[in-house]
This record gives sequence, structure tokens and C-alpha cells, in this order.
Amino acid sequence: MKKASISPVGQRPSCPLLGVSKIGQGAATDASAAKLDCVRVMQMVFTSAPSNICVFDCEGRVLLANPALQIYLDATADELYGKVPGELPHHTNFSGLQASVQETAATARSKALEIPFEDAEGKAGFHIVNLVPVLSDAGETMYVIGYGRNVANIARLQAAVAEAEHQLQAAVRVLPDIFWMKNAEGQYVLCNEEFDRFNRIVRNSALGGKASDLSEGEIYEVHRKTDEQALASTEPVRFQLELPPDETNDTRFYDVQKVAIRDIKGEISGLLGLARNITNQRKLENELRTREREYRLLAEHLPDCLIRYDVRAKPVYMNAAVRHTLKERLGLDPVALMEEREKVHANKTVFADLRKLVSEVLECGQPQQTEIILKSPDGDEIVFELRLFPEFDDNGQTTSVVGVGRDITETKIAERQLKLNEQELRRLAYTDHLTGLANRTTFTTTLTEQLQSAIAKGKKIALLTLDIDRLKTINDTLGHTAGDELLQIMAWRLEEVAASATWIGRLGGDEFALILSDLDAPECAETLAERIIQEAGMPMVLGDNTINVSISIGIAIAPDDSSSPSALFRYSDIALYAAKGLGRSRYCRYNEDMSRAINKRFEMEAMISEGLRSDQFIAHFQPKTDLGTLELHGAEALCRWTHPEKGMIPPDEFITVAEETGQIIEIGRRILKQSCEVAVECNRSRTNPFVIAVNVSARQLLYGGFLGTLGHCLEETGCKASWLELEITESLLLIDDEAVIETLNSISRLGITVSLDDFGTGYSSLSYLQKFPIAGLKIDQSFIREVEKGGKQEVLVRTILTMAQSLGLKTVAEGIETAEIAAWLTELGCDEGQGYFWHRPMPAESLFELMAGLIPQPSILSAGADGSV
Repeated sequence: MKKASISPVGQRPSCPLLGVSKIGQGAATDASAAKLDCVRVMQMVFTSAPSNICVFDCEGRVLLANPALQIYLDATADELYGKVPGELPHHTNFSGLQASVQETAATARSKALEIPFEDAEGKAGFHIVNLVPVLSDAGETMYVIGYGRNVANIARLQAAVAEAEHQLQAAVRVLPDIFWMKNAEGQYVLCNEEFDRFNRIVRNSALGGKASDLSEGEIYEVHRKTDEQALASTEPVRFQLELPPDETNDTRFYDVQKVAIRDIKGEISGLLGLARNITNQRKLENELRTREREYRLLAEHLPDCLIRYDVRAKPVYMNAAVRHTLKERLGLDPVALMEEREKVHANKTVFADLRKLVSEVLECGQPQQTEIILKSPDGDEIVFELRLFPEFDDNGQTTSVVGVGRDITETKIAERQLKLNEQELRRLAYTDHLTGLANRTTFTTTLTEQLQSAIAKGKKIALLTLDIDRLKTINDTLGHTAGDELLQIMAWRLEEVAASATWIGRLGGDEFALILSDLDAPECAETLAERIIQEAGMPMVLGDNTINVSISIGIAIAPDDSSSPSALFRYSDIALYAAKGLGRSRYCRYNEDMSRAINKRFEMEAMISEGLRSDQFIAHFQPKTDLGTLELHGAEALCRWTHPEKGMIPPDEFITVAEETGQIIEIGRRILKQSCEVAVECNRSRTNPFVIAVNVSARQLLYGGFLGTLGHCLEETGCKASWLELEITESLLLIDDEAVIETLNSISRLGITVSLDDFGTGYSSLSYLQKFPIAGLKIDQSFIREVEKGGKQEVLVRTILTMAQSLGLKTVAEGIETAEIAAWLTELGCDEGQGYFWHRPMPAESLFELMAGLIPQPSILSAGADGSV
């Protein structure tokens, strides 16, 4: 026999809880389940029935009458008790009812009868009364229950009876708890479905049986004793049971209530029981106690100080950190402080102010934060950051305050030192170390502020960008020391001439800038520019040399030219280089011609945006031919833009703008996805990979989240990495950035070939081929088209091919337009070629037709002397 804490569990497979059927798991844990007292349940059944219900003894005397009958007879239960039907206070003739009750009691058989009546309005009707005997175990009638209802016809009677029975059954059925009822002999006379489900028995199979039929042992004894206690008491008996785990359940806990059922005479007629599964509640209580212990332990050992104040702002709890601070660092007794026995100490005023702040938190119910400075016995300051949080009761009233403090003494010391360091760093950060002028860091901020001020005042400002002409020549001839000295002298001269300028600074290298504020007319800036040019042109001594230098100036006026700081700076720079282009040693003011050029650029930017919205950018493909086998091995994807009004727009007209604006990132993403889709189609029935090469700009790799875009395209289209090749330009390799190297290495690790496009046209360096994961070189068409002329171009191409072959790099020549060049490149061992000799760029559909043999592939041998086919 398994042993339980309070209630033993029997060995039978059925549940040992006497008459207690398990609530469904959902209902048992539902915190909102109504806690219905068993007596109240029976009262609800009795009182809520719409029919008139009366309980008679075997002689026909009234024992109980439900509210419906009391209302019908206009009499209370006490007034009806003990009366026979003929004595009932109503005009209806109930004299025959008593005989029927006695007959039902004698025969122990149900009986139905009709009793005619006439209501107060004179309308005739009749009562249908059902008499039902209630039998003892010996089969003898104990009492008779009468159900009566006024109906106009038999159909209404049947519906009413059915409704009453349904309500009676539903009231018991929907009980969320386990419910049972026993008679005076301990036999089950009513059990709900949860009872049967809990005991794992067939519905209503427990009726007529006893508790000993469902369990045994210790559990049985517990229930037997509690049954006796309930029957001996006028109050409910309540206790809890712990059931050990079995084959299907873990340990369970139940809250059980039992109450004796008494008749109108106060005699015990049975026992009613109710049980609720409180397993989850017990678990929550245990977890709560565990968490409370953990939180107490955590609070006690927190490195931060934790203190609680009561409703009088008196400290009632201090954790170890607080006690240590008070005792070891301040020389105070924590207990004496809590008991307010510490009268005189150095920090008394601080503590008094703190208590006032706690009182404010108690009063307003809002958190507060403060810093307190305490004095140690040796005079050192200890700084604490203290946060005070109100605590509330269930009614929202503030009951206490919790303070959390942290020693920030070291932080404060560090902050003071940091502030000193920041001041020095700010001076260094905002000052050009060579000239002592302001540097570029403050330029944008100052320009923005002055622009906003000028617009508000209705004034103008001028931005002058200055550049020393031919400083590089001086550095190269006289040395950088002389160049630095020149910059210093120029800075001094600018400060003297442009003392009225709002901001004077060196932007970097040989470039300076001035901001003139509150101008009434742009001519003021031009006048100053002339003076600066004149002063700058005065001879200056650099070491043993006397030299003359000149300066060029670009001027932009705000808000005339622009109200944007960045645009104004750009316009000023454009004007500066215009001045240099006009012969140097002069100034140039930004004009409308420059604006038109800018507007054209903005127009292109807007067109690109519209082109992206309208899906006007598509990929065309120029096939690549294996020069050894003359088979198609791949193709290069080329971006093509067909504008609905302007027609085909050449790439050299929009790529540069797209690069500057960042629109190249979205264009590149679309071309990459289209290329992946075409690669999948081209390789659908091939064994050898047909590789699609895609050009990738530096902007895409640096700022476009390219690895994520690449992975998404491969996954979405199903394209394999071996079907894709990425072509980058040499300009990207000039960016000495670990992120670029890592990105290219990640692409290479995916199995995607990385090739260097237009090799030889940029800053070619063999170190790039070693530093970056380059697997192929693409010889620019400018070399290929000049090969037939001989000379240096032929030597360069031959050298590039020899070098690439030595390094094991794949080579591709573009711009092949004749059979002779194709044959010569084949002789030199070039791997692949592309150009108009074979095919022009074509849409994807034409590429598919070419691969299917629907378009002929030119042969080197079949070409004419002029390369014609």
C-alpha cells in the first residue's frame, strides 16, 4: 500500500478518492473557476427550477416547498410545513392530491395526475403533477417528490418538464469540481461526470455503491473519519489530500469539503462532498516560497546598497552592503541608526535630507533619484547614487519605499578627470595641429548653425573655399617642412585679412575655408576674396628661399545658391575648381551654368528612382566563348535601361550618378537576382557549369549589405554558387579595409569565383592578387582593340596573359571583334573571350535560344579576313 501524507491511497486501479471524480486538467487549474459550496449547489438546483416542487412524507404532509411553489401559493416554507394538500392556502382544489401521494408511497411507483383550476382572471387551466417516490436501500418509500406546472396543453407540459429536467442535470454537470452525494447509509446517490472521470469508472456506475467499493487502506480510513466528522458537525469539514504519483499522474493535491445533509427536522439524511484539484496552486505556493528565499538571499548579497523605509520614512531593513558602508566606512552603528539612537555624527544633515526625500516619495508615489555625498571619518568623500521607489498595497496606497544605492565615488573621480581630458581632446579635435586654425570637425556644425541664423534674420552668408595653387610642387622641390611652413604663414595671413569672418579653418591638405555671416550683399564676399588673393600673392620667405604663391577661391552664397550645408559646400568646391580651371590665382562664384549641370544630375537621379519603381532596369547577357573549344562557357550580365520616353540610356550616363547616390545598390540587387534566375535556367540540363558573371561596384560591397543580398538571391532562385562569378574593379582594391577583404573571402568560400574586371586600366598592383581572393583577370577591351596595331598594347596583353597563367588565374579578353584577334589570343593561351565577333549583349530569351542551337555560333576558322561571318 502506497503511503500518503494525510490521505492514504488504495491499491485499486480506480482512483481511491471516495466519491471524488477528477476535474479536467483545464478546469482544475482555471483560476476563475467558481468556488461553489456544495450546499449552495443543491440550493441552486432546488431554487432555480421553474416548476413547482414539493417534498411530501408518506402521509402526504409537506416537508419542503421550492420558491416557485411558495410564490404560486403565496405562502412561506414555514407556513406550508406539515400541511396536507387540502389545507394549502389556494382556491385550487388539492383534496385528491393527498390520496395520490399516499398511493405513490404505498406502491413505490411514480404517478401523474391532472388537477383543474381557474385563475384569478377566470381562465381555466390544469396542473400536471408528477409524483416520484424516493426509496431506501430496502426498497421502502422514504418520501415523495411532487413536480407541478401549470400548462395550457400537453405539449407545453412536456416541454416544461424536459426543460426542468435539463436544468437540473446541467446544474450538476457543469460543476467544475468533483461532486458527490451519499445517503444516510453511505451509498452514493448522485455523482457528477467529473467524479466518474476521476475514479475512471463508467458513468453512474458508483450509484448505490459505497466508498469501500472505490478505495481501500489509508485513503479509505481518512475518508471514513472525515465522513464521521462531517456527519457529527453542523459545519463543513475541510481538509487537503496529497496523492502520490501513479502511472499517469504526478503528485496531486486536492482541497476536499464535506457537509452533512439534514432534513427539515434536522435529521441527517446524507452527505455531500466537493473536491478541487489544487496541485498547480501548491506548486505556485512552493515556487513563491522558493523565489522569496532566493530574492532575500540575492538582496542580502547584492553589491549595491538596498534599504527599505516604512510609512514613517524610518529605515526598517538594510542589506549587507549598507551595513558594511555604515560600519566600516562611516563608523556608524546600523542598528542604532535604524532605532534612531545615533544622535550626532558628520552625516546627520545628509541623512535628514534623505529622510525628507523619502517622505516626498511616500506622499507623491513617484520614484526619485538623487546623489548623496557622505563624509568618512578621515574626511574623504563617498558619493552614492540613490534611487527611491514607492511600494503600494492592493488599494494603491504607498506603504513603503525601497532605496537602491550604488557607490559612484570612483566614477565621479573618473568623470572629473574625463572632463579635463575631454576639454583637452576637444581642443585637439577641433584644432588643426599645424596651423592652429579650426579644423574640419567643426566646419559642418558651424555652417549649419550660421545658415539657420541667416535664414531667420533674412540675411545671407558666404562660404569661401580656398586652395593654395601648386603646393605639391613646393613640397616636392623644397620639402614638406617648407610646405608646412607655407601653410602656417598662409593661415596667419588669412586671420589678418579675414578677421571679420565667423569661421576660419583648414579643411585638410592645402584647402582652407571661411564662413562670412550676416552679409547684406554677395559682393562683400567677392571683395574679401580679392583682398585674400592679393595678400596671399605677397612674397614669403621659406628658409633660405623667397617664393611667391597664389591662391584660388570658390564662393557660394546662401540661401541664394542653397540652404543645405552639404550642397553649399559642394557648390563652393565646384566654383573653386572652376577658378583653377580658369588659370588659378582668382576667385569664381557659383553660377547658373553650374546649377544646370547639377540639375541635370538631379534629373538623372529622379529618373533612376522612377526607373526602379517601374522595373525599367533589366539584365542583358553577352556570351563568353572558350577559345580552346569554341563552346559557350558563360555570359556576362550587363545592366540595360530602357526609358519609356528616352529609349535606351547608355550605362555611362547613369552608372556614375547611381554610384554617387547609392541607387546602384538596388540596381545591382535586381541585376544579381535576374542573373541568378538566368543561371538556373541555363544550367537546367547541363553537366558542366554555365557561369554568369555579374559586375559588383564598390558601393554595393561596402554599404549595401551585399553578403545578405547575395545569400538571399541564391536561396530564393535556387542558383548554385558555382554558376555565379562576381567581377570587381581595381578601384575597390585601393580601399585598404579589412571588411572588404573579409567580404571577398566570404564570397570565395561560398564557391563563387571573384574576378578582377578591366585589368590594366586602373592602379594595377601585383600585391592585390596576393592579398585578395582573385581567381581571374579580365583584360580591358581598350587593350584588345589596339592589339592589331602592334607595339606596346600587344606586349602588355602578352605580359598580362603570361603573368596570369603563372599565377594560375583564369583569363578573359573582352572586346574581341575580329577572327585574327581571337586566333592570336587563343595562341597565347587566353581562356575565354567575348565581343561583337561572336555576340552582342542580348536579352535572356535570346541567350536561351543561342544555347538551344537556334542561333548559330561564329567560328574563328569560318570567319573572313576582316572578321565577318
